[in-house]
Amino acid sequence: MTAEQLIESLRRAKVEEDWDIPEETLARLAATAPALPTGREEYLSFRIRFGTGSTGVALTFEAHVRRVLRVCASAKPDPRGRRPRADALRSGPESLRLLVGDNRHRPAVEWVTIRLDSYRYRDSVHGIRDWNLLADEGLVLAWLYPELVRAIDWQKRPSWLLAGYEVNVTGGVSQPWSQVPGIDCDLDTSAATLDVYPSNHNQPDFSVPQVLGTGSP
Repeated sequence: MTAEQLIESLRRAKVEEDWDIPEETLARLAATAPALPTGREEYLSFRIRFGTGSTGVALTFEAHVRRVLRVCASAKPDPRGRRPRADALRSGPESLRLLVGDNRHRPAVEWVTIRLDSYRYRDSVHGIRDWNLLADEGLVLAWLYPELVRAIDWQKRPSWLLAGYEVNVTGGVSQPWSQVPGIDCDLDTSAATLDVYPSNHNQPDFSVPQVLGTGSP
C-alpha cells in the first residue's frame, strides 16, 4: 500500500470508529510520509495511541481490537461458535501492560516501519523481548493490511505475537505476566482471532515482529 492509501484507510477508521484525530494530523502524515520499505516482509504502517499511562494503554488496545474485529471479520459464522477474542485477553492495569512500562505511553499518530517475520525461529519469546517489539502497532498492522491476516497458514505465513505487551491471566495457573497477545486467523472463516500465548512460545508458526523505526517527527 502507498502512503496515500494508508492515510485514506486511517481517515476511514477515524470516521467509522469516531476517533479524535484532527485533519491537521492527517495532513502532517502526508507531508512527512517516508519512502516505502524495500526489505522482505517490511510494511509501512502507523503507531496510533490515545491517552496516557495505563489508562491510555487500555484505551488504545480496546480501540484497535474493535477495529481489527470489524475489518478482519468473516461474512460467514464460525461453525464451532468460537469467539474471535479470547476471554483471557483483557485490558486494564491488572491484565495488560507495556513491556517498556505504561509510563512510556503517550498520544501519538506517526509513521512506523514494521518487519513482520522477525524472530520466527527462537528459543522463546521471553529471551528476545526488547523495546522495539510490537504492541498496539501489531493491531494497527492487522486492520491496515487485513490480507496479511487472511493469508496466515502457519507455514509460509505465520501468525504474529505482540511481545511489546505483557498479559497477566488472572485466576489461571500460569505465572503472573507470563503471557503475550497474538494475532491469528481462523482457517474455517478467514477471520482474525486474538488470544494469549506463553512467553516461552518457541514454535515457528508465530513470528515476533519488530518496529524498525519511526518515519515522522
